[in-house]
Amino acid sequence: MNGLIKTVRAIGAEFARRLYFPVFIAGLIAAALLIGIGIALIQVNAWWWILLGLIIFAVLVFLILAVVVRILIGAVKPLQTHDQEVMVRQFVDRFEDVAETVQTPKAVLLFQIVWDILRPTDHGLVKRMSDHATSSKREFQEIQKSFAQRS
Repeated sequence: MNGLIKTVRAIGAEFARRLYFPVFIAGLIAAALLIGIGIALIQVNAWWWILLGLIIFAVLVFLILAVVVRILIGAVKPLQTHDQEVMVRQFVDRFEDVAETVQTPKAVLLFQIVWDILRPTDHGLVKRMSDHATSSKREFQEIQKSFAQRS
């Protein structure tokens, strides 16, 4: 596989992983609170079982979706050496700093990175952003070379 495609996939997987865990933790906390409230309401009136049933169904759907997303992130992520993982993490750190500076929502960035993964081109978002900053461009090229050497 092309080094550019592996690089974009590694960066996209790392970026998605960073967005996944806070959403997953927040979802688990919300689910626990809703189930706790539902159980407390059952003590008041038995009709609240209907609401608790809907809450439990929604929690199960959330958990299934969370597992599917985690599996997809793992499937997109290419095999990496420890050095490659470190370089990718540093690049994503810098990428997030640039995104914060230009005030681009992380969800929009993730969508554009996923689009780059699905339709790889030489002028995708990651490549364009890395070209704008000389240090990012150098890091991007180093990561790309490391993946090209492993192919």
